[in-house]
Amino acid sequence: METESQSQQEKRPTPDRKPGRRFNWRACISVTTALSFVAMSITGVVLFITPPGRIAHWTGWRIWALTKEQWAGLHIWFSLIFMIVAVLHLYLNWRAFLSYFRTRIHRAFALRAEWATALLLCGVVGWATLAEVKPFSSLLTWNEAIKRSWDTPAAQAPIPHAELMTLNELAERTPELDADSMVRNLQAAGIEVESPDVILGDLA
Repeated sequence: METESQSQQEKRPTPDRKPGRRFNWRACISVTTALSFVAMSITGVVLFITPPGRIAHWTGWRIWALTKEQWAGLHIWFSLIFMIVAVLHLYLNWRAFLSYFRTRIHRAFALRAEWATALLLCGVVGWATLAEVKPFSSLLTWNEAIKRSWDTPAAQAPIPHAELMTLNELAERTPELDADSMVRNLQAAGIEVESPDVILGDLA
């Protein structure tokens, strides 16, 4: 008996030895859902206040060292991640999700008041936004006002999206200044220009 008791004690894990733990996918998906939602919300707010592309590109607009395109890229990817993990979260909690459709008494499928309210709320928001009903249209109007506030004379390009043109293309839109004169003026300012075919945005 004593020998058997000693062998059992030897088999027991010591306090310093940590037993192995399986990876918890539910916890991982839940945390990823929350983080991607936060990131998607932050990037969405930033894109809500960004200037139009023609102004952002011409002025080199940035916020927290990121361009408008970088913020848009982050928003797209975090939105995609959020949708994927939301589907996985729904899959892992499918039984609990279906229980919301069942009545508590008969356990039969039925449209409960909670689901009817959620459907009605989303339907009203969608309809009111498309119909431009206040206060839903007011938010969109405010968004346009924010974007127009960036449009100052200093931020306006001489030609829309001039940063995407070459010096030759820009010269075609400005009869008073030819491409060779542009190159000479840039070189006089200490800016090296290899040819008039350089794109203005790349040169900047």
